[in-house]
Amino acid sequence: MNNNTRLLEAELAFGLERIAILLDCGLDFQTVLEIIAKEDGEFSRFAKKVLQKEKTGFELGKALLVSAKEYNSDEIKRAASRIISAYRSGEKGEKVEKIADDLILKQEHKIKEYSSKSAMFGLIFMVLTVLLPTVSIVIYFVGGFSLGFEISTMQLGIWLLILLPALCFSILFISKKQAPLDVYEKKQNDGIFIIGIITLIIALSFQFGIFAILPVLAIAGGLVFLKYKEEIKKEKLEEEIPDMLLQVSELEGLSFQRILREIGNSGYLEISKEFEKSYSQHSSNVGFEKIIEDMKTRTGSKLFSRTISLLKYVFESRKFQLCARMAQNIFRYFEIKRERASALSMQKYTLIMGSVIIPVILTTSSKMLADVGKIMGSAAENEVVLGFFIPVYLIIYSGMAGYYIMEIEGKKSTGMFYYLLMIFFGLGLYFFMCGN
Repeated sequence: MNNNTRLLEAELAFGLERIAILLDCGLDFQTVLEIIAKEDGEFSRFAKKVLQKEKTGFELGKALLVSAKEYNSDEIKRAASRIISAYRSGEKGEKVEKIADDLILKQEHKIKEYSSKSAMFGLIFMVLTVLLPTVSIVIYFVGGFSLGFEISTMQLGIWLLILLPALCFSILFISKKQAPLDVYEKKQNDGIFIIGIITLIIALSFQFGIFAILPVLAIAGGLVFLKYKEEIKKEKLEEEIPDMLLQVSELEGLSFQRILREIGNSGYLEISKEFEKSYSQHSSNVGFEKIIEDMKTRTGSKLFSRTISLLKYVFESRKFQLCARMAQNIFRYFEIKRERASALSMQKYTLIMGSVIIPVILTTSSKMLADVGKIMGSAAENEVVLGFFIPVYLIIYSGMAGYYIMEIEGKKSTGMFYYLLMIFFGLGLYFFMCGN
């Protein structure tokens, strides 16, 4: 329930902006909620709850308030009260838009507030990923002589490759849960799956030496590059949406077919391709509803899909001036996204620097301690630590850091790029320092 509350708080402002646009298209409040309820996301689930309560006999305003109370958030309750006031005073989109504006200001404040917390989480993560493995290696090599107890090679491996990464990942997980959410970004499940599989394969390939690692890295690079291109295409399409909306706002009076042709010939890198496809469909006598549905599902972009959903009602109502408002709303979303990434940039660059610092510290300390261990008569085996544990730990670190960067920036392309970059830097330094 707490996670659902966070999701609704994040989606509330931009959800209300969609409601405002639909109301100004001439739709009544009931119909607007029914449209919103067909979408995905927590705001849509909230709309469904309201409609379900209305069916059981609640007046619509009362249903809004009761549904809001199911979430443990004063912000949601206050917003619901203001929505009820706007609804009962005439369902004007301008009033709902004002509520959304106030909520966006609160989101910007939350981002600034989190900025100071992110630095603390980054510091804790770096201490764990650098200090704890170094201390563990010290105990492994000289613990029996200076501390009176030893840890076995298996115990060191379990700690470095399983328990410590789990502890470090829990810090990143807690940090992410504190961070403001990106309302239009889909879950990164496929991204973490790709990073996880590649990390596992590269780690296992260390059993067979450097000549087994290089082709694996090449294959991993190719897979990530393909995914990178796909994500870059989607991100470019989303960047073009506001300009497209501003252009549509100036095409009042044109037919749907003419609008498709105008946007298709406007020179956008990605959106023009989508509108050209839709123009071809229209020329083949494909219906308006089918064209809109195809545009919503083709790209895999949540932002583009919801934009096209609103455009459908703009086209039907012929109120093209609303497109300028839609563009302004998306510009504001981009601004919040940039502020969010900026607030978390310290963590990102800390993680990237870790891919350089960690191999230097661990490899240097391990080689020095191995020599000390030999002088002290320690039986610890340098080859196991240097030849397997440290490089695999570096790969696991790169996987964690790449996934986290992907999450905080809301861009799979960025996270995967940095993931490969950190692996190449980390392993490159490791092999250089080991003399391989």
